[in-house]
Amino acid sequence: MSMIEAIRIYNKRQRVGVKEALGEAVAHYGRMLQWALEENPEDIRHQDAMEHAIGETWYADYCPCCQLFMDAETDTMCCWDCPLNALNVNDVQAVVPITGAENCCGGLWVAMNKARTWEQWIEGASKVRDFIIDRQREHDAKI
Repeated sequence: MSMIEAIRIYNKRQRVGVKEALGEAVAHYGRMLQWALEENPEDIRHQDAMEHAIGETWYADYCPCCQLFMDAETDTMCCWDCPLNALNVNDVQAVVPITGAENCCGGLWVAMNKARTWEQWIEGASKVRDFIIDRQREHDAKI
């Protein structure tokens, strides 16, 4: 196999991996929202309650995209090449890679994470899920 063929196979795997991760991320937020909708909207939200009930939360350990793009060596969150990084929207990438939760889902993840009540969290998580769905559509259009 030539180097060019190997690169093409790698690139195809990356595209398929991204497609699957985005689909799984939408499902992940769907499960979390479904659970949160059954909670008292005025209660103080806490990820431990969600993790205990459904076995996942909105943190990177459970996000399929984070799992695909997180740099395991540096434990860098929201890697610069993740399609959910706000700097990668519409194929515009920063000249200097910028990472961090503040760039995740256009800043929507941080706003959701700051929610005090389940009602506020549901509003924020719905926006994050919609952002992921938009990135999924953009990605599917490229394949």
